Amino acid sequence: AFASSTALAYRYFRKGIVVDLSPQNLLNCHVRNCEAGGFLLDSQFYLVNDGTTTESCIPYKASDGRTINSCPTKCSGNEEFKKYYSKNAYATTFDFDDLESYYDTVTVIMDQLVNFGPVVSGISCYKDLQDLGYKSTCKNTIYKYDGTSKFLSGHAVVIVGYGYQDSKYYWLIQNSWGESFCDGVLAKIEFTEINMENVGFSDP
Repeated sequence: AFASSTALAYRYFRKGIVVDLSPQNLLNCHVRNCEAGGFLLDSQFYLVNDGTTTESCIPYKASDGRTINSCPTKCSGNEEFKKYYSKNAYATTFDFDDLESYYDTVTVIMDQLVNFGPVVSGISCYKDLQDLGYKSTCKNTIYKYDGTSKFLSGHAVVIVGYGYQDSKYYWLIQNSWGESFCDGVLAKIEFTEINMENVGFSDP
């Protein structure tokens, strides 16, 4: 919910429309479970079919993960209740054992980032990724799974760019864990790590 609404807002910005979209709207109306956060492609399709309103209209409210408010039909303040939609939704698919299909997928992601805006990645989240936010060297670190840290859950992040450093290609991601995470919500993750190339994206 967080990653999908954020990526769509960035893509609206690329079209000249500045808007902060509400993940809470998706949580209330679609996901219905804060602990899960929603599946990546389901959230993309929800934005196509139902859209979401603005953060100022339906602001995020932290909860126990089980108490979900009903689907809103008006804003919490006096703002007009207005929806923002995706036109289409897409997802990548590839076989890690087929290098050609993998390289095709990487090319698609890079093309999307350069020409259309950020994409959403559904990742496997391990404890060492969570710990990355507490390292003073995080800004200069390219994350690679250590191979032993405990698996926590599926997670979603926004890929906002890519680069090359220390003979490694990396994706630049924006996370939803607050500004204390790594470089003010940003982190670098090495190509092929934690299923980073499984992505979804949409047209505003």
